[in-house]
Amino acid sequence: MANRTLRWLALGALGLPALHGLLWLGAAVWLDAEVAAQEALLRRQGWSVDHGAFAHGGWPFAVRIDVPDLRLLHRASGHAWQSGRLEIAFDLRRPARLELNLHGPHLAALAGATPVAIEGPPVEVTVALAEPHPIDIAAHTLRIRPAAGVVTLDRASVHAEPAPDAVTLHAEAAGLDLGGLLPASPLGSRIDGLGIDAGLDRLGQTTPAAWRDAGGMLALHRIAVTWSRFEVELGGVITLDAALQPEGTGMIAAGGLPEAIDAMVGAGVIPAGTARTAKTLLRFVPRTADGKLTVPLALKARTLSAARLPVAVIPEIRWPDPRGP
Repeated sequence: MANRTLRWLALGALGLPALHGLLWLGAAVWLDAEVAAQEALLRRQGWSVDHGAFAHGGWPFAVRIDVPDLRLLHRASGHAWQSGRLEIAFDLRRPARLELNLHGPHLAALAGATPVAIEGPPVEVTVALAEPHPIDIAAHTLRIRPAAGVVTLDRASVHAEPAPDAVTLHAEAAGLDLGGLLPASPLGSRIDGLGIDAGLDRLGQTTPAAWRDAGGMLALHRIAVTWSRFEVELGGVITLDAALQPEGTGMIAAGGLPEAIDAMVGAGVIPAGTARTAKTLLRFVPRTADGKLTVPLALKARTLSAARLPVAVIPEIRWPDPRGP
């Protein structure tokens, strides 16, 4: 009996590591195939994908692929992204998700604009492997360098929930300091909080015109900003008009406006007489239960109106040619 027990223990001692090795090898083959499939999908969607040679590791509890010098460029739009290194990891102890870490420095550019440098700790991305594959992104202590100035961000998080032909988005940011861009803002340069809840549908359409014709809509369920003593919440819907320019309606609720007006007077942005008139007019504006002023918004023919009064003209959007360069 003792000898039989010893034999089983010996088989277990040899078999369990072998089984673990087979599991790790199978996961490595699967992850390689998944990365190759995603790269091929990006290329079919019009992206050029360049990077250095892959490096594999992670044994014994994870499968990891390091992708150095990652460079993405969308040929039609000019959108671009670069990262010093992308780390893709599948942890055998947490098999329900895929973990990605984007190591800087990063460069981002929209529609061929001057690239913006982004520095800081790795940006962490988690992708659930079960349908509908929700995505979570977390970043902290970022330094963003646009063409002029430096913007810093304490922390930010994004949760994206895909659905058939649509996506919903929840994003939060804290400690956004625009000191490099707004050095003389009467409200200060630091935005304490920013939150967005939104939904975008008809994602299967490949051009702005097709998206519009299919009834595409961007639903802004909530945009909330806390900036010094000024608090604002915005909601509405946006579509595209016949000229492929945004149009829509919404409602804004703002708190702390009297204090914001006083700050602008103190900074010399508006004269005291104008401030007194504005405060008098604010008494007639409807308010929410918590005292925030509410004003209806409308965007039509690139003109933004508040309570039917034009307040701004939105720059024209020039969409890239769908046929490419």
